[in-house]
Amino acid sequence: MTAEFQEDALQESIRIYASRLARLCFLRHRCDDDHPVLLTEQELVEMARSRLQEQAVMRFGQDLEAKSYLLAATIRRLAAKWIVCTIDDEDERDVILTAIHQENVAAIFQRAS
Repeated sequence: MTAEFQEDALQESIRIYASRLARLCFLRHRCDDDHPVLLTEQELVEMARSRLQEQAVMRFGQDLEAKSYLLAATIRRLAAKWIVCTIDDEDERDVILTAIHQENVAAIFQRAS
């Protein structure tokens, strides 16, 4: 697998995870905890997270933990951009942006102890 392909796959995984995270935070704000759409989105976030972890490990290997905060910041920035472009109501947007920034995104790149 070429480095260029790995980079493209990682970028795509970051983009997908960020958009799923944004949508999840939006749905958490709008839906009851047991709403079927929210439950489905949670499953989709888990699948996106797994793919992102796989791509990040392939790309960074042992350096992944060192890159975790940079990756997390990128994901949060992309998720926030999705919300800003999607939600017109400023108060609702602020609540959802706060939820995105409270997500412990960097933890998905940390090794289990």
